[in-house]
Amino acid sequence: MSIVKVAKMAGVTHGTVSRFINSRGGVSEETAQRIRQAMAKLNYQPKPPEQRRGKTARPAGLRTGNVCLLLVGAPREVLDRPGINTTVAIIEAELRRRGLSLFLAQAGSLKDLPPCVSRRKTDGLLLAGEASDSAPAAAYRSLPAVWLLSSHTRPHEWADHVLPDNERIGAMAAGYLAAQGHQRVAFYNDQPEHPGFAVRGAAFCAAARQRGLECQSFVAEPSGDRPVWGFGPNAACVKLVERLLATASRPQAVFVPTDEQVLRLYPLLARRSVVPVRDLGVLSCDNQEVWLRQLDPRPPSIDLNFEAIGRRAVEQLMSRITQPDQPPGTRILVPPKPLEPEPAASH
Repeated sequence: MSIVKVAKMAGVTHGTVSRFINSRGGVSEETAQRIRQAMAKLNYQPKPPEQRRGKTARPAGLRTGNVCLLLVGAPREVLDRPGINTTVAIIEAELRRRGLSLFLAQAGSLKDLPPCVSRRKTDGLLLAGEASDSAPAAAYRSLPAVWLLSSHTRPHEWADHVLPDNERIGAMAAGYLAAQGHQRVAFYNDQPEHPGFAVRGAAFCAAARQRGLECQSFVAEPSGDRPVWGFGPNAACVKLVERLLATASRPQAVFVPTDEQVLRLYPLLARRSVVPVRDLGVLSCDNQEVWLRQLDPRPPSIDLNFEAIGRRAVEQLMSRITQPDQPPGTRILVPPKPLEPEPAASH
């Protein structure tokens, strides 16, 4: 397989494909998308830089060959979460393929400058975590930056954003449960502080009602001192399940915004002699094997496409590094993978 075939399918020159693969800039987002689609259809994976013919020039704008993954206002343990772990692994592989190194740093807020930022020891930043700072330190604005999997609610105009398409996820969940034959559905969320989950829930309820379904929302009370990455006490989850099961128009199925919440939901349903999936349909989100294999019966789960999020974050950062004159603030929503409906259940 050669880039000539990729170029032909994408309708561009092989030089354009080469610039895209080697992150040399000069490729529009529309053209880049056609190249990605052609590479996916042809199952084409570029060789690492050191194995390519000829001398691979370092892309313009690179000084150190380093990229920093900066956790802002979040503990280092978030990297152990399956989805984030997958994303970081893809990021590291994509950077290595380009001959770049990835290292980790932490900052309590965007006023806090780790040495890699204050001393300009990195060519760009990939940021994750929580950041409510309306006016970050000037050093952050001077570096190419891309937020990914971010839980903050305020977009930062000095950086780009790559994140799951939460509205599409919610709409997909509603369509899936409707295809299953459910007429009464609900959104269940024990992490109200997470803005991404709130968007999924709002989109789910809106799409469900557009389909003529009866939709309710069961969301725990927010806690002002609980971080987005934290979880509510078990007592709050117990009350939430009690509300769900006691409602006069009890839902036939629920959409839960993450597999980890389903781990907490299952035993609480069991205490009330409710068998998940059989007695109450459950649709989860994240599609993370480490959590799903603990659930019996195993619920269907929407795949957020963490691999694509990692690749797009690297592509966007390299575009920002090699084309510094382009205005920042680009927002890229990565769609979830398709979820095939199972045979409809009878109700």
